[in-house]
Amino acid sequence: MNKTIYINTLGCAKNEVDSKKMATKLKKAGYQITDDYELADLFIINTCSFIESATSESIDTVLDFLDIKNERNVAVVVSGCMPSRYAANLSDQMPEVDAFLPCADEHNVVEVVSSLIGLPTKKNELVESDVDRIISAYVKISEGCDRTCAFCTIPLIRGKYHSYTMEQIASDVKNAVDAGAKEINFVAQDTGHWGRDFSEKQTLAGLLEFIAQKFPDTYFRVLYVQPDEVTDDLLFAIQKNNNIINYLDIPLQHVSEHVLRDMKRTGSAQDFMARINRIKEIIPDVTLRTTLMVGFPGETDDDFQELLDFASLGIFDYVGVFSYSNEDDAASHDYPDQVDEEEKSYRLGEITDLVDSIAASKIRERMGQTYKVIIEGQEEDGQLYGRALFQAPEVDGLVYVDKGMPGQVVEAEMIDSLLYDLEGEAK
Repeated sequence: MNKTIYINTLGCAKNEVDSKKMATKLKKAGYQITDDYELADLFIINTCSFIESATSESIDTVLDFLDIKNERNVAVVVSGCMPSRYAANLSDQMPEVDAFLPCADEHNVVEVVSSLIGLPTKKNELVESDVDRIISAYVKISEGCDRTCAFCTIPLIRGKYHSYTMEQIASDVKNAVDAGAKEINFVAQDTGHWGRDFSEKQTLAGLLEFIAQKFPDTYFRVLYVQPDEVTDDLLFAIQKNNNIINYLDIPLQHVSEHVLRDMKRTGSAQDFMARINRIKEIIPDVTLRTTLMVGFPGETDDDFQELLDFASLGIFDYVGVFSYSNEDDAASHDYPDQVDEEEKSYRLGEITDLVDSIAASKIRERMGQTYKVIIEGQEEDGQLYGRALFQAPEVDGLVYVDKGMPGQVVEAEMIDSLLYDLEGEAK
């Protein structure tokens, strides 16, 4: 029997993409990928290390798998952000780990695995039965980041920005569509910057136009577009292609001009409001998501109130909030006027209550309206669930429907809601 690999993925959607790519390479080489770690000859833990809490979770997970290694003969590989960020120290701190595989080296996963557990008995020509059937997929359009946000360690972990070519992206989309995907979510550290690093510059708008026309029966969503990258060309590309979902995820982080400047970002509440008005002028039924941070060094009570006031306008359908994490290797680590943990916790609670209340109100406004719902699966009791097109995977809730099949796209009238989740009656 061929040797078996178990992959545990932590962190964001971009790590999910990396894990799938490693799994595909391993399958082609002849290894088996299992969902049951008890059957595995080797574990790969694809780690997140964006902030301290993510690093702690990654360390705890690695230690759990090392405990299993101590009980039986199994190899452990740690990949992803943690070895990218802490390469110099990990080998000494975790000598039981058999290999570390930073993000930049994950393309060598087959060579690393074969050096630890040997080559499989034969290579594997993938056939349809080997392909994981999926309904929604993430496709990464670039790697790295050229921004210098003071709180962020992504450039250190992932390196400088480089776009994947249109052909590479189209190939990844085709693979996902061939595996059954009805919806593709484009992700990157900075999706809006796509194509600007090519010798002959291209744009995200051009990529979306090309992909939407090449795959007319597939829905596309773009995530993580920085505010200054939301161009008219991008908005018109979304507006005129029926299979590009009217949804934008625009991480503002803050609205106070001086806090944004200290973050080494641009913009202000007035700038953002003008940008949002333009978005809604071109795409009136757009769904908007953002991310907001509280407790950045130097954030005063007045700055926080400005953030609350902006959030209370109800511009965004969905808002993710988090408190500042003082990372050792981030530029803001030694900034003066650090906000203490108790105050950060208070501010996080205040804004979370506000945005949850607004989101619940906006969701209730959808009652009685009919939307397309992608059915993703079925619970043990037979209850079908999926997502309306205005819901991004994993973060915007679910729609429970009364009939249909996983993989189908149905029209459903929204008849009830519970905070972020909805109940729909399929037509």
